[in-house]
Order: sequence, then structure tokens, then C-alpha cells
Amino acid sequence: MAPAPERKTTTAWKEFIRTHMDVLVATDFFTAEVWTLGGLITYYVLFFIHLGSRQVHVASVTPHPNEAWMVQVARNVTMEAWGFLSPGQYLIHDRDAKFCAAFQRMKVLQRC
Repeated sequence: MAPAPERKTTTAWKEFIRTHMDVLVATDFFTAEVWTLGGLITYYVLFFIHLGSRQVHVASVTPHPNEAWMVQVARNVTMEAWGFLSPGQYLIHDRDAKFCAAFQRMKVLQRC
């Protein structure tokens, strides 16, 4: 038997989000095209938004969002002293391959 068989029929996604906004953080990328001496370069901007407060945090910018960069960003945003993400918050992101397995394994991040 499913752990919460009535959930699908009683709780809509919109209602779930509204109920848990204080502990939900979403993340995604946007790109910016920048003319440099070497020509046009695409930069990837990783940002986080706390759904309850709508506070946006630009975590980092890079032309090469590889695994090492993603892991370092995860470390930065979860640092105890000044990280944007607090323990107990849940991170929502899409299935973009840039959210690599190493990023998802960061123990402080909880995923929805």
C-alpha cells in the first residue's frame, strides 16, 4: 500500500506549495550572452529563490557549469555561518543535467 494513498486526491500541488512556502527554496539557471575580447560567450547564472519571502540569491556565474562548480556552489549556499540555505529547507529544481548527482548528494540539501 502507498504511504499516503489519499494524498493525490486530497492535496493539490498549489495547496502543498502554499502550505510549505516557509521551507521551500527553488533553484534554476538563466543565461546571459556577453561580448568579450574572445567573442560572444554564454554565461550561466545559478540563482535560488526562497518561496516564502521571495528573496532571490544569485549564487554564482560561470561559462562552464561543470560538476566541480556545482558542488562548490552547494557548499557555499549551505555554509552554517553565511549560507543562503538553512537546514530543514527543501530545494526544488528541474531535471537539468547540470544538477549533477554530486550536487544532489550534498547532505545539507533536502530535495523535493
